[in-house]
Amino acid sequence: MSLFSPAAEATPEVLERFRHRKLSSPSGGSRPEASPCPAAPRAAADLGVGPETLLQLVLKHLHTGGAQRLDTLGRNLGVPASLLQDTIAFLRREHLVEVHGARPGAPSGTETYFLTQQGRERARSHLLDDGYIGPVPVPLDQFQRQIEAQSVAGTVVDRASMAEAFAGLVVPERVLEQLGAAFNSASSLFLYGPAGTGKTMLATQFARLLQGEVAVPYAFSVDGQIVRVFDPVYHVPTESRAPESGAASLGRGGEDQDRRWVRCRRPVVIAGGELTADMLEPAHHAAGNFYEAPLQVKAAGGLLMIDDLGRQQVDVTTLLNRWVVPLESGVDYLALRSGAKFPVPFDAFPVFATNLRPKDLADNAFLRRLGYKVHLGPLDEDGYRAIFAQYCRANGLEYRDQAVTYLLREHYEPTGTPLIACHPRDLVNKIIEFALFEGEEPGLTEEALARAWNVYFVQE
Repeated sequence: MSLFSPAAEATPEVLERFRHRKLSSPSGGSRPEASPCPAAPRAAADLGVGPETLLQLVLKHLHTGGAQRLDTLGRNLGVPASLLQDTIAFLRREHLVEVHGARPGAPSGTETYFLTQQGRERARSHLLDDGYIGPVPVPLDQFQRQIEAQSVAGTVVDRASMAEAFAGLVVPERVLEQLGAAFNSASSLFLYGPAGTGKTMLATQFARLLQGEVAVPYAFSVDGQIVRVFDPVYHVPTESRAPESGAASLGRGGEDQDRRWVRCRRPVVIAGGELTADMLEPAHHAAGNFYEAPLQVKAAGGLLMIDDLGRQQVDVTTLLNRWVVPLESGVDYLALRSGAKFPVPFDAFPVFATNLRPKDLADNAFLRRLGYKVHLGPLDEDGYRAIFAQYCRANGLEYRDQAVTYLLREHYEPTGTPLIACHPRDLVNKIIEFALFEGEEPGLTEEALARAWNVYFVQE
């Protein structure tokens, strides 16, 4: 029996992966149920952090934000005000906090708390030890469970949903089929081909297939350290009230939702030539003495794109080797400066895009670990004309097919220049720029195309 015999048991395992997944539609028609944020804590023990962490955060908030009512302090910490009463009582007994408005007959909850001189000194000491100021961090094990509950592998796509997501783009049917199968694999995607063939555009459009929402914590705690996760650059809240000035958002679900979490769209994190190996590990803020989550953790539940692979500041072999274990096991092991290591589910859909030849980037062992390898090459004439017509319409120019025929026969064919997807956009832009200089109305003429060609391509 051959190694790839139909009798092998791999097929049932693959089918099992789809059994509990739902069809995804970019328009939001059929979409997976959004995993709810964790329930609001009912007791201090539900917070998952020690009383000392809560005490320090209260002092730091009162120090940086000034006097606050208990309900305001609760919003800033992301916890019900009732869970702060024991902490406030302890701080008052220690003469670290005083209260205004606690007079007979005054409405409950109107009291304002502020730091004493001793309390300010204690708060400054805590800020030197740990500069994190924000909602109470969630425990690592809760963060791990939430990532698994809202996994990016929760949806599948079919031909109709792919056509909907890529509507308006000129994409070969072969490529659409490969991208759809790659999405359903929930593994990884490797896009390669010449510069300008649309790899980055296809990857960002690919992100439209990500449906549903994820819950993102402001921060989590591990080994006595705080790691900040929520990043407004990548996390777009879908809640009714986005977080402002470090305050926790109430969002949908009101008091039934743990306000240390923010309900967001599935994240899309793109890193290009600026990527370094350090960006894939927890980054320690020396001034604040807390950590920032690495890119793959911020991308959890969404898409992580490594664009222009091979042009990074870090050696490509080092960079690719960093992904071997996470790609195979689905678990990423992160390390703190103390040497403590901890696991986090690797649940971002990784997309690698490069202009270089795959064999020049990695060996066969690593390429084999990448789920799907999709090549994007030059266009055929029909595709090129279709893209040219799109860019003309988008810029208010009349599309003239005869002018494009002139371009193909008199410039592309004699020079052997391949038909690359970005050429129509760039040539149309140059036609418009010349017209603006001349004070003329831009038009798709043979003369205008020749002038654009001569400044766009290097003349040998």
